[in-house]
Amino acid sequence: MRFPLLLLVPALLGISCGGPDPAPASTPVPAASTPLSPSQSAAAAACGAAAQQADQGHLHVADLNQTYTQHPATSGPHYPVPLPPLPSVYTAPVPEARAVHNLEHGYVWLYYQSAGADALSSPVIDVLRVAVTGQRKVLMAPYPQLPAGAALDFAAWDELAQCGRGVTAGEAVAKLAEFVAAYREGSLAPEPGAA
Repeated sequence: MRFPLLLLVPALLGISCGGPDPAPASTPVPAASTPLSPSQSAAAAACGAAAQQADQGHLHVADLNQTYTQHPATSGPHYPVPLPPLPSVYTAPVPEARAVHNLEHGYVWLYYQSAGADALSSPVIDVLRVAVTGQRKVLMAPYPQLPAGAALDFAAWDELAQCGRGVTAGEAVAKLAEFVAAYREGSLAPEPGAA
């Protein structure tokens, strides 16, 4: 049975369709001490588990054009000015050397493939845009260099999780909640309290 997208998106995000809702239409992301429900844990399993990455250092460099051995980079030399927290959703790729600086400050990045065989579907992108908007220290952008088979990556300092192109909106939102709870302002980030 297929449901119209307009009915499915509010249901996935837990938004009432019974009238105007004065609250923002963003998905609350549980705090690190809030356990996921069994349905969220099961949905998050559709994506790969987060894996700790080798630390590449956190040297500030004046060159915006850094070369990274891992894509997306989760650490390494980076530009001394991070990207601002707003807008939280970018529609074009961002300078990776600035994005890595955000990771140093304890941010979480959602990177998605926007074109080609591994492109994340538009409905999933739309749901994630709503879920990310208004979240503290969570940013989203397309990332054309994702590895083959990856449609969506979640990055924090030295942590990375990946989802394939078949990920559903519900699975992606559940993985977002799990990843943010575990890694936003995480202990590996060199400056988690910085803005």
